[in-house]
Amino acid sequence: YTDYENRVYPLSNDSKTVLDILHQELFNLGVKVKLEVNVKEIIHSTNGYIIDGDNYDYVIISTGSFASLAEDMNSYYELQNNLGLSLENMKPGLVGFKVKEDISFLSGVRAKVKVSLNGNNTNGEMIFKNDGVSGICIMDQSNNDYQVGDQLIINFLPNYEIADLLKIRDMKIMEDKDIRLHNLFIGTVNRKLLNYINESVENKKVCDMTSDELYNYCLMFTEFKLTILDNYGFKESQVVVGGISSYELDNFELKKYKNIFVTGEAINNAGICGGYNLWFAFATSLYVTDRIGGMTNES
Repeated sequence: YTDYENRVYPLSNDSKTVLDILHQELFNLGVKVKLEVNVKEIIHSTNGYIIDGDNYDYVIISTGSFASLAEDMNSYYELQNNLGLSLENMKPGLVGFKVKEDISFLSGVRAKVKVSLNGNNTNGEMIFKNDGVSGICIMDQSNNDYQVGDQLIINFLPNYEIADLLKIRDMKIMEDKDIRLHNLFIGTVNRKLLNYINESVENKKVCDMTSDELYNYCLMFTEFKLTILDNYGFKESQVVVGGISSYELDNFELKKYKNIFVTGEAINNAGICGGYNLWFAFATSLYVTDRIGGMTNES
């Protein structure tokens, strides 16, 4: 099914469903599958390639990245080094951020937000954790370039302009001329978030505040800033940004080795959340297997 952001998911909402379907199809087609084999070396021979003592005419490297091999990263590197391949910009992708500020009070709060990081904007649900933030719009940002100390700028009211918020103020004052600042946005933002922000501002009567004071208060909801300390690492990332350089490939075949192909996330390519990385894996795999099919038919 497709959600409101055009992200595609199985009805089960479980990514392992995709793996189960592929396993079932391998079984139905009678494909021989060898498990518990740690491939550290692909040996080039006169008859093709030798892997774990067996001969092969064609090899497809479709290992994904070490996001899925978090406990065996050294083996992933060892295989690429054995082939003499260059790896580009390896870092966790589609992962949450740890932040400098103490936001433990907000742990568990979810909000629909707009997030900006170094000029890149994403929209969607954000989730506060004890020491950081996650959620699709945060995870998508982790694929972009950033450094420790960069700031996430979060807009908790993405559907409002500042002028709209000032209209809400005017409406509340008409209803209650003595309304105080801490009560101004009750019902507009999450209660815990409202309490967190209000801790840092005096609870004045709104009618006694200057336009600049009110404007700056609104900015606390539309330009809420968190400072990046780190990400949550490869074990919590869904993909890895980086991989085998596209300069090593010609139509997904290694330039250095005839009949060795690379597909999906093993290539330096990382998409945002919503099925795009699976699509790239499927598309490149279909293309490569079609090429190999054409080669074997010709021979």
